[in-house]
Parts: sequence; structure tokens; C-alpha cells
Amino acid sequence: MSTSLEATVVVYQSPGIVENGSCECYPKSCVLHQPKLAPRVTLVVKETALARSRRIPSTSVTAAHEKKRRLAHGLGDMHATHAAHHAALATVIAVLGASGIRPRVRQVGRTFSEDTCDLVIAVGGDGTFLWASHLLRKVPLLGVNSAPATSTGFFCVATEQTFAQLWADIAQGLLTPNQITRMCVLRDTEVLADRVLNEALVAAFSPAAMTRLRLATVVGRARPTHAQFRSSGVWVGPAAGSSAAIASAGGQRLPISSRSMQWVVREPVGGAEQPMARGLFKKELLVQIGSRDTRMFVDGGRRPHTLQIGDELRFCESKEPLLSWTPSILAARS
Repeated sequence: MSTSLEATVVVYQSPGIVENGSCECYPKSCVLHQPKLAPRVTLVVKETALARSRRIPSTSVTAAHEKKRRLAHGLGDMHATHAAHHAALATVIAVLGASGIRPRVRQVGRTFSEDTCDLVIAVGGDGTFLWASHLLRKVPLLGVNSAPATSTGFFCVATEQTFAQLWADIAQGLLTPNQITRMCVLRDTEVLADRVLNEALVAAFSPAAMTRLRLATVVGRARPTHAQFRSSGVWVGPAAGSSAAIASAGGQRLPISSRSMQWVVREPVGGAEQPMARGLFKKELLVQIGSRDTRMFVDGGRRPHTLQIGDELRFCESKEPLLSWTPSILAARS
């Protein structure tokens, strides 16, 4: 994909937003005969908590339980977040439409091929961004925080208010995406995950159970350093995820441009200050499983990998960095 998205020449009808928040189908377009075509843009959008509560019937619970569930979610916040999200989505579509671009809209959970697009825009928060990132190898990803009042949006560089200016800068080639290091995880020769952006958690299936792990790391040409732990598991992640759960667990915050990775053992028996309870690595980290019912969770809780006693996981830098616009780009220009 070219670093400049200007000279967009395809004229489309304005898309509509239907009540459930998804976009109407786009049956036709009028293509002008110009040297360049508009970039193919896919929007990945989250389903808000309010939309989800409306979609999933609560016939299996009593009215009292339903009232408690809604109060627990904070019904006022749910309505405000829902409205903010759809206002941001409408703004993104309108700004793209003014550039002659009619995006395809996909809700989180609906996969697509990156061969069908030149750019993906995640409209939601970090969860939406992370989900979309797993589908992408070479296509850039742009994050838009649709509800900044209730969402951190670490990976998101725009909001409803700032998207138009940001898009203009991108279209003019003033802002280009950076390569962000991702992590790969192998079990023996099997690739379990090769686009880990935030972190992987190796832990017992039950959060109350203890996990036995053996860690080994190699620095330069030195012999591997080993350590065994009984703990609540271990976090492992690239620099991009170092400000999230790893930081909360006592890890080191790294610049998003760093190629270093790190691990943090959670609540180890014997204390967090013992050797190899945490550390940085660039080459690889080996984790051998010593407990039953162990799982690996990648960038959240969706679809954990089941691990067996004796399995050896190898964490290393992925050969597929993510192309994305990061907050550091905007900071450098301000």
C-alpha cells in the first residue's frame, strides 16, 4: 500500500447506519475514470454492552436478576457509551465518504481476509484493535477510540473529534505507520500464535489453582539460565503490551518502538524478588509446563490454548510486525 492515500476518486453513495449499529449493504458505486482508485478500507467495529444486552434475551433469568445485571453494568454508562460509539462510527464513515471512500464494515467476531482491503480502521477500544490485529500481516491498522470517557484506547490515535484532521494528514502522506513488534509462541514446532501484540498469559484454567512452570532464557552465547516456579502463572509479552497487565503485575514499561520482550511471574511462592521472577529478553524464552489443566490466553480470554504436562513453549519475536500509527507519532509532531 502506498504511504499516501490521496487522489481518491471513487464516488459512493453515503452509507446508512441501521438501528443495531451495523452498516447497510452497499449495492452499487459510481467509479470515475481517474489514474488511481480509492483505497479499500474495512472498518472493524465493536458491539457495545447495550447492544449486546438487547441482542441476547434474558429469558433464563428472573426480572430481579435482570435488574441487578443492568445495574452492575451501569445502565447510564451503557447508554452514554453506546451513543458515543455510534456517533464516532458515523463521523468516521462521513469523513471517509468525503474522501470518496465507502468502507466495508465488519463487527468484531466476523473475520475477513486482508487481501480485500488496503487499510483497516478499528472503531472501539483496545479490545477491538487487538482483535483486528490478529487478522493482519501486511495491511496497516488505525485505531479510533469511540468512547474515550470509558475506554483507555492505548493503541488508538484518534477519537471522534480528532479523526478528520488525522485522516487528512494520513491522506496527504504526512503520517505513515510504524512497525510494531509482535510475539510468536510455539509448542515444539507447532505455531500456537504468531501475532501476539499485548501479552500471553500461561496459567491454570482455574484462577484459584497453582501452576508449576520451568523457565529458561538465553542471553547472547551464554548457557541457558533456568528457574522453576510455583505461582499463579506467567505473563509474557512484547513492548506494545508492557503498559497493560504486565505493568500492573510489576513489569517494566517499554517504549512501543522497542523490540525487547519481557516476562513476569505472577504471585510466585517465595516472592517476586527471587531470581528470574521477571526479566527482559530479545532472543527467546522457554516455558515448560508442569501442571495439569494449564491454559495459554493470548491478547485476552478468547479461545485459550490447552496445554499438557511436559509441553514446552517458546516465545520469540514474530516475523510479522504490525503496521500501525502509534501515539508516539503524534507526540513527535506536537
